[in-house]
Amino acid sequence: MIVKHMANRTENIGFLHIPKTGGTTLRDIFYSQYSYLNEDEVYTVRTLHETQKFWDLSEEAAEKIKLLIGHFKFGAHYKFSKTFKYVAFIRDPIERSLSSYYFSKWDVNNEQYEYINKSHISPVDFLCGGRFPWLENTQTKLIAGIDDASQPCDEEIYRRAISNIENHFHMVGTIEKYDESLIATENMTIAVQFNGKTRGTIDVNTDSSKDDIIQNITK
Repeated sequence: MIVKHMANRTENIGFLHIPKTGGTTLRDIFYSQYSYLNEDEVYTVRTLHETQKFWDLSEEAAEKIKLLIGHFKFGAHYKFSKTFKYVAFIRDPIERSLSSYYFSKWDVNNEQYEYINKSHISPVDFLCGGRFPWLENTQTKLIAGIDDASQPCDEEIYRRAISNIENHFHMVGTIEKYDESLIATENMTIAVQFNGKTRGTIDVNTDSSKDDIIQNITK
């Protein structure tokens, strides 16, 4: 791994970590590159359920934050009075959803572990059954800053996400071109090049699951 330190560190950064997009690796890179910051200048939202704790921070505490990392949706910048830019990585939506399914199925600490394994839920039922509304266009909804997870993802939400990217993001990289995406961070604070595979995702043999899901979605 090659890391270049850039001179410009004036803008505050928010790494919007979309689940199952390999963000754990980039999160660790940010922690390393900003290790010179004080403890109260870095804030991590570990799950979407913890977002409210961030919003409940005092104005004084929020103004100290220079690096915001974690599972939150677009809109966190409204908590700050200073310049704030987002970074995010996205992934083929079906591959991301399948990764979410297998992670939930194998991780005994996951809140969906018992439901999936006791009910013998298939990937198709998990992703297309309507029980988990965030699984529908999760990436678009998070980048658009949608509050209601059950809200269908329509053209307006899509355009809102695009507008947010154009106006508030330093970059949106892709898992499929992870190395190139990291190199594209040269106009930010760091540029990183990986030699090897991406960490932070689960490689699974999906067999026909992806085709089955595509067929269900396009019916």
